[in-house]
Amino acid sequence: GRCMKNHIPMARPLGVRGYQKRSYTIGTYKMNDALSVETSNEGPTAIALDIDPRTVALYAQPLTFRLDLERVFDTKAEARKAEPRIKSGSVSESGLECCYTPDFLVNLGEPVDLIVESKDDTEIEKLTATLERRKQILSSLGYRYLVVRNSTFAVKGFHQNMVDVRDALQRLSKRDCKAQLAAMEEVVAGFSESFALGEIWDLVQPISDIHKAVATGLVAYDLRSGKLTRDTEVWPAYGDLAHLQLLPLGA
Repeated sequence: GRCMKNHIPMARPLGVRGYQKRSYTIGTYKMNDALSVETSNEGPTAIALDIDPRTVALYAQPLTFRLDLERVFDTKAEARKAEPRIKSGSVSESGLECCYTPDFLVNLGEPVDLIVESKDDTEIEKLTATLERRKQILSSLGYRYLVVRNSTFAVKGFHQNMVDVRDALQRLSKRDCKAQLAAMEEVVAGFSESFALGEIWDLVQPISDIHKAVATGLVAYDLRSGKLTRDTEVWPAYGDLAHLQLLPLGA
């Protein structure tokens, strides 16, 4: 798929001089690079996609669709110039926007790439019919489509927990942490079921070592359960990274 390339230029520029909209930079582990996103609400979605073990590659706004023509273009400028030419913000007779540049394109190691869009709950309720029609057109063009509710990440501590895992993955990719992980594995070996983190808290400091253990599947916990404390329930994961599959990417 398109996402197997190491780098895909953005279909519309973000984070460059002369671009009228503000942008936000999100560091990624999978791409070993930073992504520019258009709104702060897209940041948590980007991180959730980045730490998901199913994600092979992740890109922000790498293409534009002409939904009225059911065609794909490398840039928004090219899409607007395609005949019949359209102006920015044009809509088709059905009310669907003519030009659509998605938030993210994700490769999951499958033939069909996934288009991911972040939206507020109110937008989703208001645009239900539009989103369904968009999904149908994208499907006909060979893409799957997922809309992520921004409220997914509203749980206190959830976003920071994802950031901690992302940072741990980045450190693991750049440093030899075998000794630290081996020591953590030895500590966890004494447990076969879930336990309070406080039972091993003093044995695995600094807390960044716990994040590494979570990132590699030595232990797992519910990232939605709030900030890591002595009371946090964790369990041996035996290398299983299901706890990092935070979005329904396979649906």
